[in-house]
Amino acid sequence: MLILTISPFVCIDRLLYIFCCIQVLYILYFVLISRTRNRRIYKQTDRKNKFLILIPAYKEDRVILDTVISAKMQNYPDDKFDVVVVSDNMQENTVDKIKNLCDRVIEINISPGSKAIAINYALSEINEPYDGIVIIDADNIINRDFLADINSHWSSTKINIIQAHRCAKNLDTDIAFLDAVSEEINNTIFRDGHTKSGISSALIGSGMILDYNWFKQITHKLITSTEDKELELLILKGRLHIEYLNDIIIEDEKIRDTKGFRKQRGRWLSGNRLWIKNFKLLLKAIIMLNIPLAYKLIQWMMLPRVVLLGLISIISIIFSFISIDATIKWYILLVVYIVALVGAIPKKLISIRLIKVVVKLPILFLIMVINLLKPTRKTFTHTQHL
Repeated sequence: MLILTISPFVCIDRLLYIFCCIQVLYILYFVLISRTRNRRIYKQTDRKNKFLILIPAYKEDRVILDTVISAKMQNYPDDKFDVVVVSDNMQENTVDKIKNLCDRVIEINISPGSKAIAINYALSEINEPYDGIVIIDADNIINRDFLADINSHWSSTKINIIQAHRCAKNLDTDIAFLDAVSEEINNTIFRDGHTKSGISSALIGSGMILDYNWFKQITHKLITSTEDKELELLILKGRLHIEYLNDIIIEDEKIRDTKGFRKQRGRWLSGNRLWIKNFKLLLKAIIMLNIPLAYKLIQWMMLPRVVLLGLISIISIIFSFISIDATIKWYILLVVYIVALVGAIPKKLISIRLIKVVVKLPILFLIMVINLLKPTRKTFTHTQHL
């Protein structure tokens, strides 16, 4: 009788622990790889590739001008790059201003806005030959050497798909600060750590540089609001590699409030559910020995980091009232996980402010759980600007 009474608890405890432990060790591994392995060294080249900088802009009147200026002010030959803005539902006076700044403005009117449709339409209208396409958001800022640095890596290594290091442009609210920290943790684990391990980087949706001819051939397959996830699948289906360049920075405006955070994460989580629709693809990938594709589909099954942190914390507290012996390993796992997450954060973001804003994590945990149960939005969500 004693065995029957204890057995269910022990079984649940062990299953939950193994489930959480695998994910914690996964994150810890890539954090350690990111911090211990040296960055790849690229040889310089004299070849100048021609790039198209494409900026899809949906109702981005407040920020688009600064973005276009940063894109045009490149330390790169003028005849070797063009800046094209896809203006979707923007005011006429804004359109007139950016026409004077960039090489071309392509106007569309889609409601609600769709980044995938905007990119598809733009490429159907462009007939110029290019070597690469750079996709940035309308609230992104790139520095003067962005194209020159990209060109060096592009030519010397024959890389045709690159993800630049996207970081926060603003830290003006607690949510923006946490969003910035979250993205840097992602950069450490899913980009820097992965590429140093020989695995493709995850894409972000902006700061992406791709082979122009290849991208133009597959862009019609991007049809949802999570076009970056669709693009990753297409890249891995083709057995191509995504490189991550940590030293090439692109600044991105971060979500400022919980409402925006909820909408954004809801869309992201709906994108991570692509593996459900592609379960047959997972089996096919395994059969065809396409390990990178199979790995990516399995990776998307992992819990969001905030949810995993909340889950381990809740289990640790609950088990404290049930069994001290069972609880010890959970608290050890919680400490290991926190150490791993802190280790993934750049030193410039580790401060007293980080400790102060951590109190908002329970709110973000609830938001993520709600989004897991029912994604709030499947259409494109652009950052609200002040």
